[in-house]
Amino acid sequence: ILANLQLIKEAGFPFPILLSALGTLASASTAHLSVRLNLASMRTEALSYLRGNDYLYHVVPVALCQAGTLALGNATYLHFGVGMVQMLKAGTPIFVLLTLVMLRLESPSMIRTMFVSLITVGTFITAGTTPQWNWTGLTLSLGAMITEALRVGLTQFLLRSCKFSVTEGQYVLAPTVSLALL
Repeated sequence: ILANLQLIKEAGFPFPILLSALGTLASASTAHLSVRLNLASMRTEALSYLRGNDYLYHVVPVALCQAGTLALGNATYLHFGVGMVQMLKAGTPIFVLLTLVMLRLESPSMIRTMFVSLITVGTFITAGTTPQWNWTGLTLSLGAMITEALRVGLTQFLLRSCKFSVTEGQYVLAPTVSLALL
């Protein structure tokens, strides 16, 4: 977070999407190199998600949501300080909870819903009373929260059907995320 902020604001690198792409390219390269050097392996089931309908209907939507989250989240730093960005990110759980409920992946208890709602109300009160407040930054932050919630829901659905390991997930998803960011 602080490294991204320093690059974007202090070093004058106003390309948050490119910065996100560099991170996902590093993840993709590490996963592919690990497999190539036999430090990790890929199951046949995981490799099947690299082609055809599995790729198009499962990998691409998750990758697009992740790319959106990274790009919009980093772009928010152009408009708000790190404290404000982190405070806004604290509102993400309500979007995640709503998405998981809509996708029928979660059935939260009343107490969990109340706590998530309380966190969200506190987040939005803080965001609404900050002197740094502006529409562009808020819109970017809300976009990042929504795409993150969608990514979490879609990833949970994908993990239930494929059971990716960490390396398999990066091997399959990171190249597509990078491509979406570039």
